[in-house]
Amino acid sequence: MAQVEGYWQALTLAGHLPQRKDLKPSALDGALEHVSILERIDTGIFRMRFAGRHISDLMGMEVRGMPLSALIRPGERELLSDALENVRTHHTPTRLKLRAGTLRGELLVLPLSPDDRNQDHLLACLISDEPAGLAPCRFEIRDVLVDRARPQNLGSTTTDPKAPARQPASGFAEDRAEFQSKPTRVPFLRIVDLEE
Repeated sequence: MAQVEGYWQALTLAGHLPQRKDLKPSALDGALEHVSILERIDTGIFRMRFAGRHISDLMGMEVRGMPLSALIRPGERELLSDALENVRTHHTPTRLKLRAGTLRGELLVLPLSPDDRNQDHLLACLISDEPAGLAPCRFEIRDVLVDRARPQNLGSTTTDPKAPARQPASGFAEDRAEFQSKPTRVPFLRIVDLEE
């Protein structure tokens, strides 16, 4: 967790939040199995766009594409949603203390700048005891710790209007989809009567 937070801090030294494409998996080697890239799909709802092996082990299945709230007990999910939205809007790193029976965990959530398509992402790191056959684990939230000492006025990176329309993907980024115009020739449908 210290490695993930330290890497994020290094990327914010220029005064701007890093984008998802700025994250290099090689820089998180050793912590990658605990890392998740969260993508906002609605208010307070973030799906795991990327999730390390430890997170999948906690659920006993592949969790990529699932909402992060799947790891949290239903009664605690509103608290999680509020915490994630707070990270997104106020740029405050936040730690959530978790527990599932005797299993203890901690979730670190760090803000990222929206990508070139204005899609919001967060960087998360989840550590816990080994599930030891308890999967799927659903945690209750024991505490939410907001790092209010961290500068909250970090600017978002802006897209240069003179930049080329397509840039190669790097890190956790994906290639930008090209716009496909409608075909000029409209296909036709022909009905054939097989009884003739």
